[in-house]
Amino acid sequence: MDEPRVLFERWYGQPLALLETVENGDGGFIALAISCLLYERYARTILGGKGTRANDRAVLSLFADDMGVQQDAAEAFWQVMRNGLLHAAMPKRRTRPGRDCPRYLLLPDLPLPVQWGKSEDADVLLVQPWLVVHRVLDLWRQNIDLLDRYPLCPWANVAPVKLGAVMESQTATAAQETHIYHVELAASQDSEGL
Repeated sequence: MDEPRVLFERWYGQPLALLETVENGDGGFIALAISCLLYERYARTILGGKGTRANDRAVLSLFADDMGVQQDAAEAFWQVMRNGLLHAAMPKRRTRPGRDCPRYLLLPDLPLPVQWGKSEDADVLLVQPWLVVHRVLDLWRQNIDLLDRYPLCPWANVAPVKLGAVMESQTATAAQETHIYHVELAASQDSEGL
């Protein structure tokens, strides 16, 4: 059984580093989406540990602080990037009531991960994906003990398992030992509602 720090690097750190090497910065969308997932887990774990209700307002306030950006830029990022990428695989352009979201640009050279700019007399959300990615990875690396403190989605592990023991039909390959992802809940952990 590997430690959470090792698995974090295997599942997130190393793959995100590889995405950064994709030509033309094309790995940025995927890396940004994964970073949003990781940040949300981080924020909800931090807030829950402080006894604070981890609603969107609290998560966005923490995001603004953690990224060192303005609150309104953090809110626009969450609406356009997080909600768009995680729900529709592209940044969001319109809200459900039909209002336009701010236009956005992903740029490689910005001093902040998220900030406002102007284009043709309109506010534009400027995002440097790799600053967001690196900041989220740094937050987790500095607080790696938090990985297994999110009870709704316990941190998985990799362990050797005899497939024949978990499969109904026995085949020649089913009896081979392999590594699979699984979650082991501690005996004291309540699994209701998971």
